[in-house]
Amino acid sequence: MPMVPEAIYAMIACARLGVVHSVIFAGFSFESLRDRINDCGARIILTADEGRRGGKNIAIKHIVDEALKNTPTIEHVLILRRTGLNIPLTPGRDLWWHEELAKARPYCPPIAVNAEHPLFLLHTSGSTGIAKGMIHATAGYLLGAAATVKYIFDYHEDDVYACIADIGWIIGHTYIVYGPLCLGATTVLFESTPTYPTPSRFWQMVENHKITQFYTAPTAIRALRRLGDQWIDKCDLSSLRVIGSVGEPINPETWEWYYQKIGQGQCAVVDTYWQTETGSIIITPLPGATATKPGSATFPFFGIKPVLLDLTTGAELKGNDVTGVLAISQPWPSMARSVYRNHDRYLNTYLNPYKGYYFTGDGATRDKDGYIWINGRVDDIINVSGHRLSTVEIESALSLHPSVAETAVVGGHDDLTGQCIHAFVILKSNLDDSKGLEKELALQVRKVIGSFATPKRIYVTNDLPRTRSGKIMRRILQKVINKEQDSLGDISALADHSVLNELVKHIMSAQQLPKLVFVTGNKNKLAEVQAILKGVIDVESHNLDLPELQGETQEIAKQKCKIAAETLNGPCITEDTSLCFNAMNGLPGPYIKWFLSSLGHDGLNKMLAGFDDKSAFALCTFGYCEGPGHEPVIFEGKTPGKIVPSRGPTTFGWDSVFQPDGYEQTYAELDKSIKNSISHRSRALDELKKYFQQKEQ
Repeated sequence: MPMVPEAIYAMIACARLGVVHSVIFAGFSFESLRDRINDCGARIILTADEGRRGGKNIAIKHIVDEALKNTPTIEHVLILRRTGLNIPLTPGRDLWWHEELAKARPYCPPIAVNAEHPLFLLHTSGSTGIAKGMIHATAGYLLGAAATVKYIFDYHEDDVYACIADIGWIIGHTYIVYGPLCLGATTVLFESTPTYPTPSRFWQMVENHKITQFYTAPTAIRALRRLGDQWIDKCDLSSLRVIGSVGEPINPETWEWYYQKIGQGQCAVVDTYWQTETGSIIITPLPGATATKPGSATFPFFGIKPVLLDLTTGAELKGNDVTGVLAISQPWPSMARSVYRNHDRYLNTYLNPYKGYYFTGDGATRDKDGYIWINGRVDDIINVSGHRLSTVEIESALSLHPSVAETAVVGGHDDLTGQCIHAFVILKSNLDDSKGLEKELALQVRKVIGSFATPKRIYVTNDLPRTRSGKIMRRILQKVINKEQDSLGDISALADHSVLNELVKHIMSAQQLPKLVFVTGNKNKLAEVQAILKGVIDVESHNLDLPELQGETQEIAKQKCKIAAETLNGPCITEDTSLCFNAMNGLPGPYIKWFLSSLGHDGLNKMLAGFDDKSAFALCTFGYCEGPGHEPVIFEGKTPGKIVPSRGPTTFGWDSVFQPDGYEQTYAELDKSIKNSISHRSRALDELKKYFQQKEQ
């Protein structure tokens, strides 16, 4: 069903009759709809000809028709006329809502049910991508819904309560439908998008309806913040008394903006924590009673007893200033009772991981004052070389940069460190040039958290894969960066598949660019060098083999260097490329000079523009050879001029690179020294490894 009043009428009618309903988000694909219908064994579908969202019509009935080709339990389809679209009907199965309503009795007595009678079944995504049908019981669920609206949102009789969500999710069930209506509240049903027809839509709605409580997701808050304050300044938000956040941890910077700009420094901010499985909010501040900390969900709601457990042993972590797995130590009324037709899955997912506790799957910190901070899913903890890092913490560090509107961080596979950090960044709308921003953001994380938390890669992108409710699908990001895009699982909740397609191209392109180009005159020991570099700084390498110098005239050698440089200057030189010159065997300073001269100022500067202190080096030669000009040299910095010799003096500098006669030695003397050179590879490799390790620290 679309977000229309009739959808709520249908939910309440089912509850009145003791009929279990399963509301399915209207944006799902027909395959996802089909699977959910078959999972719950539904007999009747309630739908509409079309829905409306962001000024566009959504062909809901067409999706239903496709799904019903393989759903044997369905007997009837009741269709609401929403837009008046001329749609095909299946005789004997499809019925018009308005026609059936005209035949109905004006009053239907309620059916008495047991307190544990299922009220509804709601599917939620599993870590495997296979949706779980969670069962909520009538009495316990309604108690949790009503109590949390009353006390967490400070509800009073004449309030106008607005939860901006879809009734196809648990937040819509609890905080649009059942919670407010159990209290007789006025509840707002929002059908469109936050930015249609303008980014003032939310705030105009607050002004027009004198909304007193406003509850939405951090994703929406960040998106609207990104678009600028001008869309807010024209609206009167003085009716607001409580503003809330739901769905994921809200970073402190966004919390402050929400409080100061939307709440005008006067509203209570309730940063709430709960899940589909919990039925209602379980950790939250209470307006007027709880001193808040931006980014913290603060304290448990009435009757909730949270504990932190050691991830490995399951032992309770006593006292404050501890971090562990968030669990609940006793039942509460609104908790889900089972997974439909799969109680073993319910037990194995929630109750068996830590016997005697409900396992939330989230990590949390209890600070020195006893405040609870949600760190995200336990599988959102990234372990980099033994450092356990919260994705939320890294995202918060990135969000401190003034250019950043939104971030998402996931862990990727890494052969050396176990996992590595990949960060995705969306910039504020007034920023188009992201050149050099990746370096700034990396430094930002190093400054706030430490060098061990520096992302391996930072992707600046226009958007990220999201659910229809706006929640970033981090599971998909993790699959893509680990090159598992062919096994994404259930992505039916994905709002825009084009965003995913573009992101895959962007990530694959970035990962395929060579981080390091070996320019070598001899392949001997090259594999060993590459292996060491891969193990220390985790770089993708590309080989560019230059001809042997021996037996070549100076002009021929120069010409071959030019050809090689032109080859490199095309597909290989990027703002994220480093060059490594192999001086172990037959590639001395003059050869490098000719190569760089052929590369030209533009190619060289383009390459240097992408370096930061984590890439460890700009240009280097390594190896120990007898004769002048063979000392290894490491070049650092964005502009030519800063030269750091790794051992002893060097006769090779930037001033000579673009000077035809800058290097005085004759080719014959160089050729002679090459023939007499003695290579000390092991010492060179040890020094190179030591250098990179120091830079990493």
